[in-house]
Amino acid sequence: YSTKECLDIFSNLMNKSLNEGMNCLTREFNSQENIEFHNFIISKYGSWEEGLRDFGLDPKFFSITASKRTRRGMRFQTFMDETFQKYGLIKTDKNPVAGEYVSNKFIPDCRHSIKCKPDFLFNEMIIDTKTGYHASQKPEQLVRYHDHISNVIVLTLKDKKRVESIDGRKILVIGF
Repeated sequence: YSTKECLDIFSNLMNKSLNEGMNCLTREFNSQENIEFHNFIISKYGSWEEGLRDFGLDPKFFSITASKRTRRGMRFQTFMDETFQKYGLIKTDKNPVAGEYVSNKFIPDCRHSIKCKPDFLFNEMIIDTKTGYHASQKPEQLVRYHDHISNVIVLTLKDKKRVESIDGRKILVIGF
């Protein structure tokens, strides 16, 4: 994208934000709605926030706080935990078998230097919940999970279903 194209896109996003009463200049919004532009800005400027700064926009105005993001993530994880139970899955403390799962506990006998503690461990898969996801976020965590079980799923609030490859390992990303 040229500087003028970026300026036009940012201007259109600002107008859309004002006209529709929603914040269209967040990293989260653009990672979903303007994936190519989002990735270009991060690649060129190092982060979405630096890209905003370079075009004279204050990133603090167009981002959510870390605590709000954490609360949203915890609510999503709790919601999924309750949903699994509602549909008959049984929550257990360790070594789940078919129809059971372990929530937010270290994997027994994990030998990684940073112990693995997935959101949900089933006997045949690991599900990690995230409010949004890109392969550049915590790839080492998912690779470690893959060492335990080859079926690793990232469940997000709003993403398009896709398969990402990290170090040759397939990670399924599913938007809820």
